[in-house]
Amino acid sequence: MALIQARCSNCGGELSVDDSRESALCPYCNTPYIISKDIYNITNNVVVGKGGIVNIVGSQQSDFVIEADKLVAYKGSSANVIIPEGVREIRDDVFSGMKMNSVVIPGSVKIIGSFLQGGMVEKITLAYGVEMILANAFSCNGLKKIFIPPTVSVIGDGAFSGCRFLNGVELPTGITRIGKRTFENCSSLSEIKLPEQLKLIDESAFENCESMSSITIPSSVTEIGMYAFRNCSSLKNVVFADRKKVQDHYTAFEKCPYSLFAPTNYDFSVTIVQ
Repeated sequence: MALIQARCSNCGGELSVDDSRESALCPYCNTPYIISKDIYNITNNVVVGKGGIVNIVGSQQSDFVIEADKLVAYKGSSANVIIPEGVREIRDDVFSGMKMNSVVIPGSVKIIGSFLQGGMVEKITLAYGVEMILANAFSCNGLKKIFIPPTVSVIGDGAFSGCRFLNGVELPTGITRIGKRTFENCSSLSEIKLPEQLKLIDESAFENCESMSSITIPSSVTEIGMYAFRNCSSLKNVVFADRKKVQDHYTAFEKCPYSLFAPTNYDFSVTIVQ
């Protein structure tokens, strides 16, 4: 057994570790750690602050600040960013205000916070494994298309709000709620397929989606919130798989060519599939 100097990735404590083992428990903060990573911390002079800076990898390793498996800051300037494997959460404002061509998010990431607020990115690649997209996560300019893997079960309020160039989204089948303002002001979004397990289309979910011309409401939907499709000025065709079971707010289709409650001079069609 050889004892090697290491640094705890959580508290920064100096350790003597058995390099033949894979993991151990820090005697200072009682946190489990991977021995190879903690040896890396001290041999590469990684400064560990509050929460620990770990898993800083790749040719531009100093660009990423990762605390206890959470990406909290990006110091680089690359136009094409690949987030390191091993990160489990992307915190708010990591890329706030930045302009990039692409961001690749690995499958180790489970939670994505509001990391792009006010930024600009053309392409985002999500690997299988991502589970939660939190509120305002992709609220940015430039994004045109995105595939959301079926592992995602939660999409938070305002997740794509203001993505005015977004024209293609594939939603995972397990989504049961489209939250408040999720696609608000996505003025280029012309069509979207709603998943068959969807139950709620919440307040202002698609408000100001001016390019949307048709939408099919699956039979699983039981509620459509206020202003859900407000000012979708091209929306002329709405297909309900089961109209009778849907409770919708009287403003849900306000200022649309299609209107549930008010007479209109627009030419629209409604299809009810029994």
